[in-house]
Amino acid sequence: MKIYLPVFSYSASCKTFDLNTEHNPGIGGTQHVTVLLASRLARAKPQWNIYLVNYSPINILNASQNLKQVSFASLEHFCQFLSSPAETGSRAIITALLLETCKLAELKLISNRVFCWLHHPFHFKHKLRKADFLAYINQGSYQHSSNCRFYPRCIVIQNIFSPANKANIESSIETRQDFSLRLVHLGALVPDKGLLHIAKQWKRIKKLYPNAQLNIIGSALTYNSWNDVHQLVPANPSYANQILKYIPESDIAEGRCKFHGNLGLEKDKIIESSHLALQNPTGIRESFGAATFECMALGTPVIASGDYGMHEAMQYFPELTIQRTSQLAGIIREACSDTNRYKELQCRSLAVAKLFSLNSEAATWKWIRVLQTEKREITADSIIYPGFNSSTLKAITKLHYRRVNGVLRTSIKSATKYCLRKTR
Repeated sequence: MKIYLPVFSYSASCKTFDLNTEHNPGIGGTQHVTVLLASRLARAKPQWNIYLVNYSPINILNASQNLKQVSFASLEHFCQFLSSPAETGSRAIITALLLETCKLAELKLISNRVFCWLHHPFHFKHKLRKADFLAYINQGSYQHSSNCRFYPRCIVIQNIFSPANKANIESSIETRQDFSLRLVHLGALVPDKGLLHIAKQWKRIKKLYPNAQLNIIGSALTYNSWNDVHQLVPANPSYANQILKYIPESDIAEGRCKFHGNLGLEKDKIIESSHLALQNPTGIRESFGAATFECMALGTPVIASGDYGMHEAMQYFPELTIQRTSQLAGIIREACSDTNRYKELQCRSLAVAKLFSLNSEAATWKWIRVLQTEKREITADSIIYPGFNSSTLKAITKLHYRRVNGVLRTSIKSATKYCLRKTR
C-alpha cells in the first residue's frame, strides 16, 4: 500500500529532522506532525511505502527504509499524479489548508483517495465538503464536536506528540515580589497565537514582578512566510508595531523581553529554565496546541485559555486556565504563591504530556485502521462534548452558537464569491 503525506513547505526543506528524537527543528506544528506521522506509519507497517511530498527533499536522519520522498512543483501537480489510474489503490493524507488551494473539479478527481486533515475548529469550507473525501480528520474532541455536523465521516485522531528528553524540574519559585520570574511564550508570531493579548498584560505582570523576564520563541517565518519581518519583533511589521505599543523597546534593549526567533533543540533549555509558559490566551483556531504540550513535557506549567482546541491540554489545569486575558497577571501570582503547589503543577505537567505521548501509539494504529477501511464502511466518531469549567449545557450552547455562526459566515462568503464571478 502506498501512502502520501504532502508537506509543501519551504521552511521544512531548510531544517534537519532526526526521527530518533522526533524533536521539532523549528517549523510549524502541522508540518512537524506530518513528518512524525509519516515516520510512525512507516515503522508500524514496514510492508507499506510511505511518501513525504514536498517541493524539494527534506533532510531526514534515521528514517525507516520504507519512508521515501517525492518532489512536485506544486500541490496541483501532485493531485494530477494522484488521480492517475496507476495510483488507484493509493491513499493520501492532506491538510485542509493545502486542499483549499485547489479547484473543486481537481479535488473531486482525487476525493476517493484522500483523507482531509482539518486544521482548526469550525473549519467550514463548502468546497471541501462538496469534494466528499474518504473522511475528515480532527485532532481533538472540541474540534471534532465543532466540525462533525458540517462534514460527513468526521473522525477524531489525536496528533502525534513526542516529548523532549527527560525534563529537569529542579527550578523552583520564590514568593517574594522581587523574585526574578522567568516566563516563556512558544509559537509562531501570528495573530491567532495570541502574543498581542499577552503583551497587553505585560505592564501588569511587571507591576507584580518588577524583575520578570519574558522569552518569546518563534517568528512569522514559522509558516512559510517569506515576507519581511520587523527588525525587533520577528513578525509582520504591522503586527509587530501593535506588540511594541505594549512591550517597550527599552525592555527589549535591556533583555527583559527577548525575541529569539525560530529555534530548534536549543529552545528546550529556555523553556526548561522558565517558571511558567504563557500560551494562547484565547484558544481561537487551535485544534491541539502542540506548543503547550512541548512546554509541559519539559516540566514548565502552562497558563492559557481552556477554550477551543486548548481544552485538550488545559482541562487538567483548571487553576491555570483563563477565561479572560485580563486574568493573566492574577493567575501568574496565584501559581507562584506557594512553592508546594508550584511543584505539584510541574509534576502534573509532566504527567499530562506523558499521557498524550503514550496515546500517540494508539493514534498511529487508528490511522492505520482508517487508511485500510473502504469509504462505504467509514463511519463518523461519536461526539464528545467538552465540559470546560462551566456547565455542560452552557458549553454545548456556546459550541452550537459558534457552529451556526461559522456556517452562516462561510455561506455568505461563498454566495458573495459566486455573485462576483457571475457579474464579471
